[in-house]
Amino acid sequence: MSRVPPKHKQNLEGLLRLAVEHTGEDAEPAENLDNIDTQKQEFLQGALQSMSMTVDEVQYALAKLNNDSISTAEKLECLVIIRDNIDDIDAANSFVKVGGITTLLAYIRTPNRDLRPQSIYIVAEMAQNNEFCQNYFLNEKLIPVLTSTMNDTDEDLAKGSIYAVSSLVQNFPAGLKEFLRTNGVKQILSCLSSNHSSVYIKAASL
Repeated sequence: MSRVPPKHKQNLEGLLRLAVEHTGEDAEPAENLDNIDTQKQEFLQGALQSMSMTVDEVQYALAKLNNDSISTAEKLECLVIIRDNIDDIDAANSFVKVGGITTLLAYIRTPNRDLRPQSIYIVAEMAQNNEFCQNYFLNEKLIPVLTSTMNDTDEDLAKGSIYAVSSLVQNFPAGLKEFLRTNGVKQILSCLSSNHSSVYIKAASL
């Protein structure tokens, strides 16, 4: 399923960066100061509104995922919405703290061929350079689950699992130790014989 084009980071740091970029370097000083301030205000208001809409989107998607009556296609759309808005560290941590990750972990642990890969990709992006999420997934015993699916015949599942493992061991010694404990090296070596070039490339990189 195709991804939505990447968005700017939806946190205060990202908004500040956007404001600086938006102002530009060619603005006239004194005489246009009031006009510039008005433009900044309007821009920041729009950016803050966009951030609120993103939060609402994720909450709406999560609510739908917990509704057993919706179709698999609708659930996949909800997972895409979450994935496109979860790679920011603040958003990822908040998602864990409000219990949103519980549904995704259930999809990962249940062999659902349709929903499992996308859920794993979300975990991968949440854990990247994020010690809080890395610790959370480590305590949830997720690394052995992901290690067992790195060489799956399903290309998306295998590739996503390697990506997630990479996020969970990078700059995180406890994750690396768990990966080694679960015989991860043997599994990753087996991925180098995969018929899928994308799986081979991910495995070689890891």
